[in-house]
Amino acid sequence: MKRINKLLSLTFLILFAVLSVAQEKPEAVSQYTFQSLPSGLQFTLIHTGTGPRVVPGDKLEIHLKGILPDGSIFASSYKNKKTLRVTAGVGKLIPGLDEGILYLNAGSKALFRIPPELGYGEAGLGNMVPPGSEILMEVELIKILPGGVHVIPFDVTGKDTLTTKHGVQYIQVVNTSGTRPGKKSEISVNYTGYLPGGRIFDTTIPDKKPFVFKLGDPQIIKGWNEGIALMRKGEKFRFMVPWKLAYGKKGIPPNIPSKTDLIFDIELVEIR
Repeated sequence: MKRINKLLSLTFLILFAVLSVAQEKPEAVSQYTFQSLPSGLQFTLIHTGTGPRVVPGDKLEIHLKGILPDGSIFASSYKNKKTLRVTAGVGKLIPGLDEGILYLNAGSKALFRIPPELGYGEAGLGNMVPPGSEILMEVELIKILPGGVHVIPFDVTGKDTLTTKHGVQYIQVVNTSGTRPGKKSEISVNYTGYLPGGRIFDTTIPDKKPFVFKLGDPQIIKGWNEGIALMRKGEKFRFMVPWKLAYGKKGIPPNIPSKTDLIFDIELVEIR
């Protein structure tokens, strides 16, 4: 999908665009005891904040330090004394940081141990992170900023699950009497994409800008082209798309692993 490919190709570099490469003394990482999460991410709280808990779509002001396994620091916002502003939990950060930051309250400071599949993968990050390297991220959450738009999953309680000819499951959340798109209609949708464990890998909600494309475009995943053709203007559906109708064997590492079934909450906003 054009939008997702573009966003994921940029996500690795955006975070460190304003960070200074730091030649600081190695950290004593061995002093910490880490908790493990099902995804493989590990974390330890250095300081527990008393502010509100982060939710997907929150805009945050943070300090961040990137640390290699030998304890050397490859990037730090402390170096130039300039905080970063990020959006939490919506696929705009590397997966490990995107997941981990949702465990924090405003005022917290934590250290995350991020395996390569949740970090910069087999490609690494230029001359900063070697290919296939585990990394550590120290995050200090200064505050939750105003203006965030929370991403709320559709409520599908008690609703029937149907299945298309090719195996896309869907739930009609909001029904309307609007028109359906034609085979090559240009349509606008708001959507949120979830991995099976519930982590968001992409969404249009925080930016308040629907995604526009032509139905039937071969660059759009097959599950979308089949499923959205069933929708009417103004309707909201949840789609469960099998990996063969999504991003296939390759996925889009590290945000979408190989052979991953996906969940999409989609609102059909406009048909042209």
